[in-house]
Amino acid sequence: MNDILSEKEYQHFIMERLEQDNGYTIRNATSYNRFFAVDRELLFRFLNDTQPEAMTALRKIYKDDLEDTIVSFINAEETKARGSLLDVLKHGIEISSMKLELMYTKPATTFNKELLEKYNKKIFSVMEEVWASDDERIDLVVFLNGLAIMSFELKCNAAG
Repeated sequence: MNDILSEKEYQHFIMERLEQDNGYTIRNATSYNRFFAVDRELLFRFLNDTQPEAMTALRKIYKDDLEDTIVSFINAEETKARGSLLDVLKHGIEISSMKLELMYTKPATTFNKELLEKYNKKIFSVMEEVWASDDERIDLVVFLNGLAIMSFELKCNAAG
């Protein structure tokens, strides 16, 4: 009996474990915006669910350009000198004098119910076969609230 998994089988095994054991959402790679390394739908689901007042206020300012503006602003903060994805995730962004949190850390206690609710609205997701460029494909990408945080290139030595 051959117990060696192909690369594709291993990919699916990892995705199933992430979904079933860890609550990840499996997403289709067509949801990926390779220019900004983001799943816009999940990013804005998180922002609208956790910060509806700020998103409503920003929508009044930016109207139909709100999503593009926020994604571009996140990208500018990540790529500026001394900027990083980790910094943006930890500290959020400020746009038009409004603070947007891109993640919430686990509260030390359960006393603050609102903060605990926001933390529990985090969205971990995974995509397979994501195209980073016209000629570069990534096997698996893990996202936190729509922002790509980790990528995996899987190899199967037995398959060559």
